[in-house]
Amino acid sequence: TKLVAALGNDAPQLVDATGALPRSGCVLLTLPLAKGLEFDHVIIPNANAGLFPADDRIAKNRLYTSISRATRELDVFALGELTPLLK
Repeated sequence: TKLVAALGNDAPQLVDATGALPRSGCVLLTLPLAKGLEFDHVIIPNANAGLFPADDRIAKNRLYTSISRATRELDVFALGELTPLLK
């Protein structure tokens, strides 16, 4: 919602008139919106240890859900130490 507020009328539409996602381009969404969807290429911008601690069941589930959205390519980045869940 912050992105839509900042971009105003220039904000991309998540779905078209039929309710379908765009066939090309980049879609930026939060994890709750991505749940149940799949994408050719997924980028996880910050999988650091602070956001995904090893001893946190919810963090483990969130990371699994994030990773499992990718069907072809997955890029995982971390600001700082990468989560131990991926080691």
